[in-house]
Amino acid sequence: MLRIKQLLISAGLFLTLFTLPVSADTTKEICFSGTATIPNDDDNGVTTSISVGESGSISKIRLTQVNIKHNHIGEVSASLIHNGTTVHIGEDPGVLALTSDQGCKGQDIVNLTIADDGTKSIETDCLLAKPAYQSSAVHKPMGSFATFNGTDVIGTWSLKVADHHSFNTSDGTVNKWCLEYTRPTNTSITPTPTEGSIN
Repeated sequence: MLRIKQLLISAGLFLTLFTLPVSADTTKEICFSGTATIPNDDDNGVTTSISVGESGSISKIRLTQVNIKHNHIGEVSASLIHNGTTVHIGEDPGVLALTSDQGCKGQDIVNLTIADDGTKSIETDCLLAKPAYQSSAVHKPMGSFATFNGTDVIGTWSLKVADHHSFNTSDGTVNKWCLEYTRPTNTSITPTPTEGSIN
């Protein structure tokens, strides 16, 4: 809403001041850091969480600095959960691409960014290497983080990671992940005052 205020300067002169509300995006990042064990061949997996203390309508979600240690990424699934909504990030990566029930045999995820605008896929671009994903490339999740758009960012965000098979017998660990969220911020601008005359 345009608010107009006329200030009388002197006889026959006035100054018009107005402020104009505008919207700008604010992007913030909150991280989990620690060592959470991913139990071998256990569908319950492990859940790590962070908490967002401010309210705001989500316009974009990304996961950054994802670090997971595991000797067989093709056994692993991961999901992002918030306020009863679950988005699947990946499930047994490489199974479809490699037509193998053991999936991708790459090891570890190091400093990975996962976002809807990624140029590579968590499901199909897992490498037989260590780390299992190219850290310099943004990877798309299996589902879409846009599912969260329009909902309130406040509250608990959880990353669930599970190992569903016993091809590899070692446990893994979730070491770090960050939630990067974007929400609109209302602000206002006051342009340079203009002077006019009263007839």
